[in-house]
Amino acid sequence: MSTLFLILLVGMPFSAFLIPSFNIWHVHGLWFWLWSLVLLGTSIFKEDKYSTINIPFGLLTLWFGLITLFFAGRLLVVHQIFASRLIFPFFNFMLIVLFYKFVVSYLNRDDIERIIKYLTISVFLVLCYCVLQIFNLDQFYRGAAMLPNDNSFDYLVGTIGNSHHLSGYLAICLPLFLYKKCILSRLGLYLTFAILGATGSATGLFTAVCVTGFISLFSRRLDWKDILVLVSMAVAFFGIKYQFNFKELISLYGCPSGRIEIWKLLIEDFRKAPITGTGLGTFSIMTEKAGLEPWRHAHSEYLQILKEAGLIGLGLVIFCITAFFKRLKRDLLSITLGGMFLGFTLVCLLSYPAHLWLLASMGIFGYAGAIALQD
Repeated sequence: MSTLFLILLVGMPFSAFLIPSFNIWHVHGLWFWLWSLVLLGTSIFKEDKYSTINIPFGLLTLWFGLITLFFAGRLLVVHQIFASRLIFPFFNFMLIVLFYKFVVSYLNRDDIERIIKYLTISVFLVLCYCVLQIFNLDQFYRGAAMLPNDNSFDYLVGTIGNSHHLSGYLAICLPLFLYKKCILSRLGLYLTFAILGATGSATGLFTAVCVTGFISLFSRRLDWKDILVLVSMAVAFFGIKYQFNFKELISLYGCPSGRIEIWKLLIEDFRKAPITGTGLGTFSIMTEKAGLEPWRHAHSEYLQILKEAGLIGLGLVIFCITAFFKRLKRDLLSITLGGMFLGFTLVCLLSYPAHLWLLASMGIFGYAGAIALQD
């Protein structure tokens, strides 16, 4: 079973090379669906090796299922409409639940260490590909940049097709380079901070600093001098990205891409059903009705959960996060996995990694892997 997890996680960043003409994010989704199906089919022929109890995540799964069943059922009964746009997000969430279940049921410490070893190499290869993009030597993703211009850093999209999402992915995976002391890990660590700065993403850079501090606090892998050097290098590349144009930076981060307006609309709609929410998938329906169709996600997972799953749903998410860190072991492997999940939760503040298969799979692997080690 561990080999199947290995293929799923290590191969996903490069899966879009298999279907170059297709949407990158959709290919990642197809890759996850494919190997989830293989894992499910294989699990039927195998007994669960391990078991663990996770009440917060179980309650969250039940709540998401109940609100989906209620709102989809009401549409079907009252309006004779099959609510595929509500059911499909829950279907994807159930695949994440299955992935979690497979991790805690079949993987032990040796399996997780093996996956981390090859996952580190996979992320390092993505970093190498990013270096090619900086020097404008990319052959396959050259047209993926959203606003290409004379600055070569604008072509920095990794294998996910978007600079902001690339920064989230690298920030979540950063703990991998702090697990083992070797040349590849050291080089990967410096490349990660340099490329995070070059993406120009404040969210990714902030997450990376927090995750590095978290790992160093418990494992002493880096001292304050190392962290200072890494952050300084990232800030330098960040400045090069924007050509040290502070007016542009103030304009960019003072008015964050229309998010404030979207969040105001979200809060107004949230007040219609503040306790239960309006159901998974309803955020995009709301923006379509408001003539804002390109905004399919709230660019804040917590606000989107608040609108779609209500105060109950957001409360259960917070319950899952706090319970996780309370139970987290203090050995290096658990801290590494916990650092990945911490990165995921921080990126969720101002982005939508739970709706991106590559980022979500890394985050849930950190979450499930650390819980598997608890028993």
